[in-house]
Amino acid sequence: MTHRFRADLHVHSRYSDTSGNAGVRALRSAESFTEPLDLYHAQRARGMDFVTITDHNTLAGSLAIAHLPGTFLSAEFDTWFPENGARVHVVALGLDEVTFAAASKARASVYDLVACLREARVTHYLAHPLFDMTGRLTPETVERMLLLFNVLEGRNGAVLFDDSYNANPLSVIAATQFLAALPGESWLVLGDMKELGDDAVVDIPTKGMGAEDFPFFTIDPEITSVYWAFGGTPQEDFDIEAAGGPPVPSHHSPLFKISPEPAVIAGVESSVVALLTLMQE
Repeated sequence: MTHRFRADLHVHSRYSDTSGNAGVRALRSAESFTEPLDLYHAQRARGMDFVTITDHNTLAGSLAIAHLPGTFLSAEFDTWFPENGARVHVVALGLDEVTFAAASKARASVYDLVACLREARVTHYLAHPLFDMTGRLTPETVERMLLLFNVLEGRNGAVLFDDSYNANPLSVIAATQFLAALPGESWLVLGDMKELGDDAVVDIPTKGMGAEDFPFFTIDPEITSVYWAFGGTPQEDFDIEAAGGPPVPSHHSPLFKISPEPAVIAGVESSVVALLTLMQE
């Protein structure tokens, strides 16, 4: 029998007082203002079997809840590629205070940090790998990332590189070019979704960036494409907000939630329709 457990492995508390985002730093704002104990209770309420906190370069958040059941120590380290000073974030899970101290001394070089964590047999991963925090994320750096970290995960030969947050367009292109050289097929599935019914597809006036970096990847070579989104937040949450209640949390909020069943069904159905449309053409 396979036992499955749930845990959110990238969470920040008020102890992450310095953000990797230049805009947030310019505002002199912390990355999170949430108390560790509040995070613990919120995650437990959402059905998490284990709870950890991955604050930047500190165990303070994890230690604040370490006395509670189902917790373990974790941290997110700032580190750099020595070749050009590109800064990246490495999350280490389930480390002890001795290993944390050694990793903190080693983090000036990403190679030394990874070697330290591997020697201590600490599970670790590269967080948001295409988030260019220093303006130095070159195609060569992306290739070094892919060789240094186990960021390519998949089943049955399928390769997945997921970085939909804060991606640098040129770095995404470099990553896709690198992955294209690997064995196996790559698919870009797009469609108009009209087969799901007219009431399932709506045009919503854009109030800001709808697709962020998406247009960069369809112009050279030119690719006919469409960007669509499907809803997942329960309608009653929007009704409560409209009536003067609390605002609906955004995608990057730790309180963001969806109604799983209709969201998953809509996503799967829309992907299947897109694939069928593409194959017919």
